Amino acid sequence: MADLIIAIRTGDVKKGGTDFDVDVQLIYSDGSQSNWKTLDNPGDDRERGNLNVYRVDGGSGEVAKLSMRVKHEPAHVNDDVSYDAWYLSWIAVTRTNLSGKQLFYKPNMWVEVAQGDPNWHDVGLGSPDLSIPGEVIIEITSAVVGIFG
Repeated sequence: MADLIIAIRTGDVKKGGTDFDVDVQLIYSDGSQSNWKTLDNPGDDRERGNLNVYRVDGGSGEVAKLSMRVKHEPAHVNDDVSYDAWYLSWIAVTRTNLSGKQLFYKPNMWVEVAQGDPNWHDVGLGSPDLSIPGEVIIEITSAVVGIFG
């Protein structure tokens, strides 16, 4: 049952995009956690300035928090650079019908991993706002209609 939308905005800054693998874990209000969920659409995700939208199974509980981790895609572990970085502007989590609790993280930060490091790295998102700004809802809604119909 794919009843959550997770939308991620990559910053529109020089070298802001990435080929990182990105996983998220949902933490529910009762303290339980989902398995890690890979966020990957066909084509290139997390390119500079792009909004990526993912449909995931939200489970039956109320989502209270989101955890995120990143690592180099295996094909890029030995690229000839000293690190890889991604400019993470914001993340929004909502039910597909836009009802119930919403989470909005706006870290506006660089996420960096040393080149050659094949391990997962936690991304500290901080505490979420419990509502998504109106202009972001409009943007997500447009993307969802364009992608999922």
